[in-house]
Formats: sequence, C-alpha cells, structure tokens
Amino acid sequence: MKWQPAVESNATITWAGRTQATANSYATTDGVPIERMVLLANLTKTNLWICIPWNADEEYIRKFAEYVRDNLDPSLVAYVELSNEVWNGVYKVTSQAMTEGLAKNLASDNGTALLYRYAERTGEVMDVWQSVFASNPKRIVRVLATQNAVPWAAKVALGYKDIASRIDALATAPYFAWNFKAGEQPPSDFFTKGLPGDMDLRLSNAAENKALAEAKGLRFITYEAGQHVTISSDADIPML
Repeated sequence: MKWQPAVESNATITWAGRTQATANSYATTDGVPIERMVLLANLTKTNLWICIPWNADEEYIRKFAEYVRDNLDPSLVAYVELSNEVWNGVYKVTSQAMTEGLAKNLASDNGTALLYRYAERTGEVMDVWQSVFASNPKRIVRVLATQNAVPWAAKVALGYKDIASRIDALATAPYFAWNFKAGEQPPSDFFTKGLPGDMDLRLSNAAENKALAEAKGLRFITYEAGQHVTISSDADIPML
C-alpha cells in the first residue's frame, strides 16, 4: 500500500508523469513503479495486489494494465482495487467521491452518494482492465472493498446498477479490537470473553458480507485483517 502513495494522497497521475524504473529515487508522488512491483511478484512467485489512484486518467489505467498483462508471470494473478478504503473519512478520496456522487445526483444522502459513486468509478476502472485482459480474464480479480463492520455498505455498493457483473470479488478487513485508556488494566475475562467476543462479532460481520457477495455470484475475500489491540493517545508511550 505504501509503495503507491498517490493512492492515499489522492493525487492526479498520468502515465507520462509517472515514476520511471530508472529514476534515482522512488520517493515520488506515485512511488514505486509498476516495473519493480511486477518484478518482485515474479521473483517471489506471489500474486500481486494493485491499487489504482482515483484520479488516474484512462491512459494511465490502460497502460498500467497492459504492463501487468505483458510482464506478470502468467501463473500469477493480479488483484485490482480502486483507491483504498474509499468509505474511510481519513482519506481525501472519501470527500471527493461523496462530492462527485452528490453532484451527479446518484443519491440525496451523503453515505449512499459516496458508495454509489465508488461503485460507479470502480466499474469504469475495471472495464478498462477487463478489456486489456479480455483474452484471459482469469488472470485478474476485480475487487470492490467496503467496511467489514458495516455490511450495509456492501449491500448499497453491490446494489448499484450492474456493478456486480463488472467485478469478481467483495473485500473487507475484519479487524478485531480493544482500546485501552492510559493506566487501564485488562478485565479479568479479557482473554476468555472480552477479546474473543469482539473477534466473534467481526467474524459475524464478515459472514454477513460474504452472504451479500455470494448472493451476487461474487467471491468474498479480505484485503487486510488482524488486531487493533491498542493504547489510546492519552497513554504515555516512551520513544525507543
């Protein structure tokens, strides 16, 4: 994810202005070039997960896809996602997608307009990838990602027009969590009831998302997962 900073910064990217593999530094707007990402995947025999910046133009999207088609080991699969966590207000893309959705009159409320625009833009990007991989579509997995803890988001996004026929998988990130305040001690049943209870809830959320995906004939996968057992910001954490 951090290899593609244009995704999280929501930068405008063109193919002509992208970072070249021969550049002296990859600490640039769009980060590590696709040539190096594909090379690493080939050397390690690892499937590749790619995020396309929201503001990439069609030439960038197409040429990016063509490079993957022509250079990724044919035994490997490329997972393709538009941006990253478009539902997450931490990122600039969220407000842009919501504004665009409202301006296009996709819906009258912010949440639905955001998700409809995300689904619409995802379809636009995935159509390009599908056309590039038309001769062997099984080499790619077109992904739409939503918030695991809010299955409503998947229901709304997957319900937008024909988007379900233009993607292959729904992805969520079923993190489990427990947030401690400074000086707080875990409850006595933390490992037997507290944390397992949150894990069960997140798996239950995932099951709801999986059912929504399967109802549309799609795979359900995770784009991230793990633990968020954290100390809140008011804790005195020494610098090491």
